[in-house]
Amino acid sequence: MIDGPVYCDIPWWSVYIEVTGEVRPCCDYGLVLGNLTQQGAKAIWDERFATLRQLQQLGTAPAGCGQCCAARIGRVGTEG
Repeated sequence: MIDGPVYCDIPWWSVYIEVTGEVRPCCDYGLVLGNLTQQGAKAIWDERFATLRQLQQLGTAPAGCGQCCAARIGRVGTEG
């Protein structure tokens, strides 16, 4: 789990797509944000990723970020 405020810019520029169509912001994100076999990429980006971006702007680590290897080794910043 990530303790304290955290900032990650991944929700602004990255999309990780599994072969099954599952969409995540990165390979470490623990929750699926959508599935391209069920909805369009724009809907996932505009709706689900927007929530991640809002949480990041508040300095809050979303639930799916708990397994982030970048945060564990200090590559995710603590300031926005």
